[in-house]
Amino acid sequence: MLNSRQYIEKRDFMRMALNCPVSYQSSNLGQRKKTGTCVNLSANGISFLCEDLIALGDELDISVHPQLAISPPFNAKMKVIRVEKQGESNIYSVAGTIIVAH
Repeated sequence: MLNSRQYIEKRDFMRMALNCPVSYQSSNLGQRKKTGTCVNLSANGISFLCEDLIALGDELDISVHPQLAISPPFNAKMKVIRVEKQGESNIYSVAGTIIVAH
């Protein structure tokens, strides 16, 4: 039995907790770039907060901008697999699978 200090990681890749800007654009609709805040990133997934209600299944071109200028932006195409409204605010948590990194 596991106690509160033990945890079994079931993911193939660990998530990196981030708090940095992310820009995104729908590759299906060709909309202008919008911005949000990247919450975490792993080798095959990403989660970010934004003010837009994004549809499940949408493909987005994303660019994660690290806080330190010594790291270049991470650019990828992702597929949205989860969208959750955060309480009564107009903020949405968006999670997705990374299809390809550029």
